[in-house]
Amino acid sequence: MPLEKKFINIHSHRKPQSADEWVLRNAFHKLSTDRVKGLNYFVSVGLHPWYVDSTFEQKIEHVTTLLTLPNVLAMGEIGLDRACTVDFDLQRKAFEIQIELAETHNLPVIIHAVRTYSDLIRYLKKSSVTFILHQYRGNEEQTRQLLQLDNVFFSFGIDLINHDKVKRTFLQIPLNKVFLETDVADLSIQSVYKEAAFLLGKNTTELQEHIYKTFKSISHF
Repeated sequence: MPLEKKFINIHSHRKPQSADEWVLRNAFHKLSTDRVKGLNYFVSVGLHPWYVDSTFEQKIEHVTTLLTLPNVLAMGEIGLDRACTVDFDLQRKAFEIQIELAETHNLPVIIHAVRTYSDLIRYLKKSSVTFILHQYRGNEEQTRQLLQLDNVFFSFGIDLINHDKVKRTFLQIPLNKVFLETDVADLSIQSVYKEAAFLLGKNTTELQEHIYKTFKSISHF
């Protein structure tokens, strides 16, 4: 089945669940090179902020090796998280190094952000790489600022089904800036597309076409 006919799932922790799903699966930093190389689907790799510690530089060295593999299409998920107990200065250092790596390898970045959109904006402004804000939950002002950045895209998942505020935010985002995902949720990507299409007053086929065009417009993919 050609990619334009599939349901593109830009961020998931699961393998493709059906023949009509294309997944960019999150592969954690601790996976071996041989393990990642042997996967028969595409992945993103990076050091998640939850796993940053005093050995983060060694962990990122391994990530650097993984980034050279042909099935690695993006860096991530990486980012900043004020809700976890990891030292925030360490998170920042690890994040900055990984952005530089993404720039070196010309890879898009899947961003994990919890209560840190305001912190992230300054990084996104000065970088040339493409950023995809996964499970986006920014407020109105943060969304306004982020929409001014051509290299920033927004990804939505289960919140479109059960989170009214996120539904309203989703409707503010131009369709050429939107991706859809399942992340860790126990639901199908098809159900996310169905809900997004309903909110937009479109059918799922139309939405697939729009997201495919956005996907192709990001030259890294």
